[in-house]
Amino acid sequence: MGVLMDHRVLAVIVALTAAVACIEDQASTSNNEPCPAGVCGPGSSGSGANSTANGAGGGGCVEHWLCTPWDTQGQGNAATRTCIEANNCGTTNNKPVEQADLPALDENYYRCNVEPILDKGCAHLGCHGVEPDLANGKAGRALRTYHRGRLRITGETWIEPGCLSAGTPKPSESCIGSIECLCWSLPHSPAEWQKNFDAARGFALQSDGAPLAAPAESELLTQPLKGGGLAHAGIKIWNETSADYQTIYDWLNGATLAACNSTN
Repeated sequence: MGVLMDHRVLAVIVALTAAVACIEDQASTSNNEPCPAGVCGPGSSGSGANSTANGAGGGGCVEHWLCTPWDTQGQGNAATRTCIEANNCGTTNNKPVEQADLPALDENYYRCNVEPILDKGCAHLGCHGVEPDLANGKAGRALRTYHRGRLRITGETWIEPGCLSAGTPKPSESCIGSIECLCWSLPHSPAEWQKNFDAARGFALQSDGAPLAAPAESELLTQPLKGGGLAHAGIKIWNETSADYQTIYDWLNGATLAACNSTN
């Protein structure tokens, strides 16, 4: 019981920390923040996986496109996403593509080396643990990460034989933000793995669907880069010499792993 309580206390601390770190998500732009919600996508340059923001200048409306995560539905590399224009300009001059082939990056390397980095630093509820809400005009973020104790996929039925409710089916969405036995002990479902993998490798593309010229251009690396030009809600967690940065760089650059037996 003591161990379980320790996990619960830890989860509360993590959740509170994430809420503070991501408070910009709920902030208005009345403080002259150049990026909506305090987060710059590739908006200022008009390229990238998440959003674009470009205009003709002279005080005209500036398009600001936000896109959902890329998703293959587990069918190879052909992926789709939905992009919405947050500033209601009524134009589509700089709309990112919504269909593209994702690069065939190595999934074993992703599961054992990249996913743990995203789980540790990015998957917090309110940060990258948020689903798109297109019905209410919210695309969310292009990087959405499922992780135990945080966001879990909806629409699945899970059974864990080692818990108090052994053998009782439970909807997967009931595990969102929960570290109860079943929710904490079950690893990523196959669909969660696929969607996490697709969302992450989508950051190897430009907004027009073409491959990035170099891994270092990926927003997986540049958004949280110390000294970088993107706001990222003020959250900067690495530089070019950091081990986590290099791991993701290597994956984007084609690194492979023969096998991954992760129970994550």
